[in-house]
Amino acid sequence: TILDTFSREDFRRYEPRLAHTNIAEEVGGSARSVMADLREQVCFVGSVLRALPVALVRPKRMRWGEVKRVLESAGANALPVVAIFSWLVGLVLALEAAQPLGKLGAQIFIADMIGFACIRDTGPLVTAIMLAGRSGSAFAAELGTMKVNEELDALRTMGLEPVRFLV
Repeated sequence: TILDTFSREDFRRYEPRLAHTNIAEEVGGSARSVMADLREQVCFVGSVLRALPVALVRPKRMRWGEVKRVLESAGANALPVVAIFSWLVGLVLALEAAQPLGKLGAQIFIADMIGFACIRDTGPLVTAIMLAGRSGSAFAAELGTMKVNEELDALRTMGLEPVRFLV
């Protein structure tokens, strides 16, 4: 019944129209976005480097218990996830290599191949990717929650610099 109160002319008059942009505007908008992201990253790295000497000169101002907790959650607590994923990669590698090596009569070398491939080649890469993804997303979620709950504003209100306090 609400839609019946409007005429077709009202719909045509208020119909959203897509703005036609040319390629130069799109390239300029993308370049502006990239430069804004780069500026934010440079400002972040600068603020971290500005806070680093204070932490090194006065180590008692660091919250070492919190640093230990973060290192434990980012590193040691990730071990089960990384171990399971590495085991699955090794399992898939063994399954994929069993038939071709069997045709050559070299099935005895599957264990050696997996050992070398997982420890030397894919192991560090898989571990780095898993740790970066797991820990990075956890840190981003924690900081995002702090931003939504206005905890970062509360830190600024109390006179604490959020970069020095959190990073």
